[in-house]
Amino acid sequence: MGRKKRMKKDLFRSDALHQLRDPQQLDTTLKLISPANWLALATFGVIVVAFIAWCFLGTIPFRAQGLGIALKQGSTVYEMTAPTAAEVAAVDVTVGQQVKKGDRLVLLRLPDMEARRVTAKTRVVTLETQRKKQATFIKRNIASRRQNTEAQIRALEAKIQTLQERERYLEEQLSIKARELAKGYITSQEHDVTRTQFHEVTQGIRDSRVAIAQQRAQQTEFENSREQELAQLDEKVLEARGELRQVEATVETEKAIYSPVDGVVTEIATKPGVLVAPAMELVEIEGHGTGLLAYAYLPVAQGKRVMPGMQAQISPTSIERDIYGSIIGKVRSVSAMPVTGAVLDNKFGDPKLTEEMLAGGAPIEIEIELMRDPATVSGLAWSSSSGPPVRITSGTTVLTSIIIQEIPPVDLIVPIYKTWIAGKRP
Repeated sequence: MGRKKRMKKDLFRSDALHQLRDPQQLDTTLKLISPANWLALATFGVIVVAFIAWCFLGTIPFRAQGLGIALKQGSTVYEMTAPTAAEVAAVDVTVGQQVKKGDRLVLLRLPDMEARRVTAKTRVVTLETQRKKQATFIKRNIASRRQNTEAQIRALEAKIQTLQERERYLEEQLSIKARELAKGYITSQEHDVTRTQFHEVTQGIRDSRVAIAQQRAQQTEFENSREQELAQLDEKVLEARGELRQVEATVETEKAIYSPVDGVVTEIATKPGVLVAPAMELVEIEGHGTGLLAYAYLPVAQGKRVMPGMQAQISPTSIERDIYGSIIGKVRSVSAMPVTGAVLDNKFGDPKLTEEMLAGGAPIEIEIELMRDPATVSGLAWSSSSGPPVRITSGTTVLTSIIIQEIPPVDLIVPIYKTWIAGKRP
């Protein structure tokens, strides 16, 4: 059995040697690489050629990135705050609502001011009542005092009349006594008695006239003092009325928050029933502008490399960039100097956002024009798809990416080759 197997194996080897020695085998094709290997090699070759072409013809973008905000061109953000401690009674607007200048935004309830108004009103009523009673009393008092004064004056006038009659009589008697004294009919003592009586009557007339003048002066002084007292009450009433009007005006002014401009409501920071402190934000209004722009704030080192006309991509933080892409934009202008906090406060109207923009120091402001596309819901051109199904409102924070340089890959490969492979330093 083993012998047969060895004979069969020797036979197969002889046949193989015979085929190899056959001259016809010289015309047979020699297969060095299979078709599958050829396909792999061709694919690799295409990749190498494409890579070489990309190194010379392609570009690698370098970007400057930073935080920014979308605002309407020429618009201003107004932060409406509570003028005093109050309770929110009603909020008359919603986010995104268009408002006109003078439209009421929020109605406040002012417990402290209402209490002051009640107190002021009570004081006015009290003083007016007091003034009315005092005026009646003074009028009666003056009338009574005037009646007494007139009676005393009439008595004095009657006395004067009596004294004047006696004066005339004594004057005649004095003339008679003087003649009798000259003839020696009477003594000088009798003449002097009559003359003394005459002078006493004359003095009595003068005293009565002075008394009348004093009575009239005292009456005038009394009436003036009472009128002055009434005037002081009138002044207090006027002061109380003025205070009441001021409190009422303050209540009317502070209980309602009105829109300072035509614009759109971008934020509501309160709701009915909430107690608010002075200067607490209630509503944010943005005035109408001429179009939506993006403002990017980059560190000085990056911002100085940005030039007008450079391409930019703006990604609103409220939109999913992986799904909707970014807004396509173009740089319009670059600030020559870093912007200050005061400039940002005036533009944003939000101190917290200003602090966020200034976190890395005073930045360079980049104004970016957003490309338009009427076919999208937002009206803006997006890098992929048709954008989100919502409009981008002013005040939206964004992430900006600006292409500041595009270079061929070969410009990067050659320096790397010289530095790390050839051992040459630049």
